[in-house]
Amino acid sequence: MSSEPLPAPRTCQKHGVMRDPFGHCVLCRREDKGADDDDTGARTAGMLLVVLAVGVGGVLVYKGTHGRKEPPPPVVAVVAPPAEAPPIDDLVAAKEEALAAERSRDVEDRRVSVERYMKEVPIVIYTTKRCDTCRAATAFLTGKGYAFTDLDIDESRDDLAAMRARNPKNTVPTMIVGDEVIVGFGPSLVLGAIYRDAAKRVHQR
Repeated sequence: MSSEPLPAPRTCQKHGVMRDPFGHCVLCRREDKGADDDDTGARTAGMLLVVLAVGVGGVLVYKGTHGRKEPPPPVVAVVAPPAEAPPIDDLVAAKEEALAAERSRDVEDRRVSVERYMKEVPIVIYTTKRCDTCRAATAFLTGKGYAFTDLDIDESRDDLAAMRARNPKNTVPTMIVGDEVIVGFGPSLVLGAIYRDAAKRVHQR
């Protein structure tokens, strides 16, 4: 009895086709290759799904951490506290002080104006050479710097008549200061008449 192995059948029992010289069935090899291809395709598809899932997850995580913008902090306005109002008494005192200062300025302005007009008040004095009081009156007016007109009634009948019209007593000195008539002489009387006439002129401006 021969010990050599039996030759493989030349026909594939499964497909009924001839085998190649190496004993392979063409259809069997195709099926085996298809199975391998299916396994490889399945593995490739699985790997692609895993990679896709990882990529999508990374994108979501990035958007969750970096894509979301935090709202800006609220703006807080700093308002200064209202200034404390001064007491009513202080306001009244300040107003009275301002009024007093204004009145003081008015009084000073009026005083300066009156003093200026006092030098312009018309003064006429009727005198005689033998009258000592007349000489005292003219010396006073000269010393104060007031301009005046000295009329000697002994030298002019017209001046005497004019004096008698203002002073029926016919005494000297008789002074006409503005519109006032002063019979005799007294420094305070003369200055008072001059001041009143100047103040009237300032008021009429």
